[in-house]
Amino acid sequence: MIGVFANANDDNLEDLEVDYDNNVTDLYRFIANSQWQEALQAVRRNPIEAKTWVVRYHEDEDKGMMWRFLPIHSASARQPPEALMNALIQAYPEGAECCDDQGKYALHYAAGNQASSGVILALLDAFPSAATTSDPEGKLPLHWIAISGPFEPNAIEPLVYGSKTLYNIVDDEGWTPLAYAQGGDYPYKDLMVEILTRHNSPPKRMALSSIPTDLSYTQSKHHESPYSTSGLSCLSPSTASANFSLYQGSRSANTPAAKGSTNKTLSKFKAQVVKLKAEAAFKEAEYEEKIASNIEEHDDALAELEATINQELEKMHKAKQSIASKDQFIAYKEGRVVACDKDLSHYNDHNDRLQNEIDALNEDFRAAKNLMGEYKLRTVSLKAKMNDLAKNQLNISQSLESIEADAKAANEARRQKLQALFDDELKDVREMAELKRVYGNMIGGPTIKEALSQQKNLMKNCEIVLEECDIDGSP
Repeated sequence: MIGVFANANDDNLEDLEVDYDNNVTDLYRFIANSQWQEALQAVRRNPIEAKTWVVRYHEDEDKGMMWRFLPIHSASARQPPEALMNALIQAYPEGAECCDDQGKYALHYAAGNQASSGVILALLDAFPSAATTSDPEGKLPLHWIAISGPFEPNAIEPLVYGSKTLYNIVDDEGWTPLAYAQGGDYPYKDLMVEILTRHNSPPKRMALSSIPTDLSYTQSKHHESPYSTSGLSCLSPSTASANFSLYQGSRSANTPAAKGSTNKTLSKFKAQVVKLKAEAAFKEAEYEEKIASNIEEHDDALAELEATINQELEKMHKAKQSIASKDQFIAYKEGRVVACDKDLSHYNDHNDRLQNEIDALNEDFRAAKNLMGEYKLRTVSLKAKMNDLAKNQLNISQSLESIEADAKAANEARRQKLQALFDDELKDVREMAELKRVYGNMIGGPTIKEALSQQKNLMKNCEIVLEECDIDGSP
């Protein structure tokens, strides 16, 4: 099986598209700022953003489009968490089958930017053919992971097996994944070389039929390098070649000789290649001295420029974070303003009801005040009458006290008199009884029985007098 170029103009893609500078989606903005938790919430909240293309245009309208990506492309180039990649694929499974305007699938970016093994496996499961599809530079995802190095050892084998028999194919620079790995400088270089060596076979070049006739979607379409304007990056071909200068003399030796009858077009192409290589070798020797003399001079300027660029990038990063924070704060404040407006409307309605109640209470208060005035006048009049009654009652009370005192004095005098009469009568009775006892019937006069009867009648009369005194209250 041979590699084929990814088609950036797939007619099956949906037409959902936004402008990066004017109305970028929340999902893409969170991914561009590596805000993974927010991005995960955004794709779950609004899955349609996973299938929305984000486009950026040059300020000069004549230059047209700068780049065009899906969120899955941007995320793959930024070492995303596995959970976000699974969410993006679940929201838009066809996203793994879409190549961007650079002719790359998401798997190319993941392999070239040290994505985790989980992310690479998720992309392979979603679209296995991406592993055997080369980009416009002739590079498979396996080339890119050999250039940049894997994030972890488990990320190597899936791409090797996914590439099938193409793991030893050469790209447009004439390099195999093994050659890139041997010249690499990253932690798992030896493991990468070992795995690729186990699968090593004679190098194969892309067949001419795999070279597209329409490369309008490749880098030549743009006036600016996609590696600097898009925010996504696989290692550029020139950087990759510079890291492997030890192998430059071996490129032409890797070209297999034509066997049998040779296609006329292929012979012409090879002749042009030989001529170009000769011219390139001459130019290389010519400019080598100039480059060597200018390297030292440019190193300082390059270092200074790099420091300046790093400072500017740091400022831009801080500015992006600040803008993102301000956007969140503004959104929060706008939500609070809406809530406050609702509360204010509610309070205004409540205040109107209270004002109506206060007006009614004021009216009742005025009526009550008038009534209180009338009651006050009546109270003053009643108080005057009460004072008069109090004076009359005091006079009556004083008169009654005087009468009661006189009655008590009279009753007391009458009781004393009656007591004296009673005592005298009792004395007489006793004396008579004593005489009866001594003399018996010899002494004339009433019998004892008669005397007792007379005494009883006298006592009843006394009681009647006493009761009359108590009832009348006067002598």
